Amino acid sequence: MATARFVPFWSKGKDSFLSDPPNATLSIVNEDQVNDVVVVLRDPELKGNELSYHVRVLEGEMPARVARFRCSSTSSACH
Repeated sequence: MATARFVPFWSKGKDSFLSDPPNATLSIVNEDQVNDVVVVLRDPELKGNELSYHVRVLEGEMPARVARFRCSSTSSACH
């Protein structure tokens, strides 16, 4: 499903992501080090081709600066 079609479904249905937000693992790469941070994804916002979320950290520590990251989720939330 295209991201532009996915975002409007965030709050649809009794088992929506709004009522039960998905978790995701961010693999954050800084120089030669990779740190995994588990987060809860909330409030998706799509601007053009850029999808962003508010996140709450569940495990790990978010660094002050991020060179690049990869998002892994069991849902479609990381598109």
